[in-house]
Amino acid sequence: MESITLHVNGQLYTVEVHPDMPLLWVLRDLLGLTGTKYG
Repeated sequence: MESITLHVNGQLYTVEVHPDMPLLWVLRDLLGLTGTKYG
């Protein structure tokens, strides 16, 4: 697992993720930003 920090919609998030986890999954599953779509 790796710790990453993201600046999204004016907020700072720090999350622990597996290196192979797609950013889309991080945004949807860990940050709860369900408006993000694939494609």
